[in-house]
Amino acid sequence: MRIKLCGLVACAAMLVAGLVSCQQEEIPQSLQYPILFGYSDTRAVADLDDLKDNGFKVYAYFKGNTGNSATFEKEVTYDEDANVWGYEGLEYWIPGVEYWFKAFYPVSLEGVGSYGVTNTNSSQNLTISEFNITKQVDIMVASATAKVPEGASYPAGDNGSVVPLKFQHLLACVDIKIKSAISGITINKVTIGNADNLGEYSNDEWTSTSSDDIEVDSNKALTVGDDFVSVVGDGVLVIPASPAGKYLAVEASNGKTYEVDFPSTVDWEKGKKYSYTLEIKQSNIVFSEPKVDEWDSENATGSVIIK
Repeated sequence: MRIKLCGLVACAAMLVAGLVSCQQEEIPQSLQYPILFGYSDTRAVADLDDLKDNGFKVYAYFKGNTGNSATFEKEVTYDEDANVWGYEGLEYWIPGVEYWFKAFYPVSLEGVGSYGVTNTNSSQNLTISEFNITKQVDIMVASATAKVPEGASYPAGDNGSVVPLKFQHLLACVDIKIKSAISGITINKVTIGNADNLGEYSNDEWTSTSSDDIEVDSNKALTVGDDFVSVVGDGVLVIPASPAGKYLAVEASNGKTYEVDFPSTVDWEKGKKYSYTLEIKQSNIVFSEPKVDEWDSENATGSVIIK
């Protein structure tokens, strides 16, 4: 088969559509089919827009090889017109060789930490060092394995040479929803006190190395009679940990600061969203146990699926 190297976007669009009209430059028989990443779908439009605007990084290894040397490392970006995820320097499947893929968003953690991958015969271990949660950077990761069997045209499955990636959040999300029985209340600021602000990630676990307050300017006006409303936008990103010893402080326009300890009965886990409700009454406040949603459910935000 001959494929003209006329740019990933054009060739990828044609290949995904099942067309092979590009011609001219000879591609070896053993390297016929390009490694592609497919279309996107998500319930969280904001996160998908971020992914499209900023792209993601993919590391690929031959499964079973040792050491930290990647077979290739690419920054993958989205082409709106062609509706494909592309990268420069197109890579091709080697039949019979199984690949590991590890994808990260954002492309780098410059200023808030750093990525790394430990690659062994049996697994890949993502490591994140010196991550600072106070910058509120959403971290997502995806893993996949795929290969072209000997004598076959594409990897097994329905996606042809497209590698399907499902991104998952490595952080947890805390939402604070408030309603008030007092008129004229505006929430000025929300603080998650004594939060884990620095962390290390390895072997699918977070380890906290320091703590500090996470402050969110709210400026959310509350109307008596309204149901609970979020006062922290889409939520506060937190390092997964027990909320024991952490507290919530809500600064209101009536000059009061409402402070309460987080219940320690439900741990914050990666990929989950925790919605706490706080009701301001005339003489007291009522604080709830959290409602827990998978972050990629219809009731939460943040799922990004590459397919």
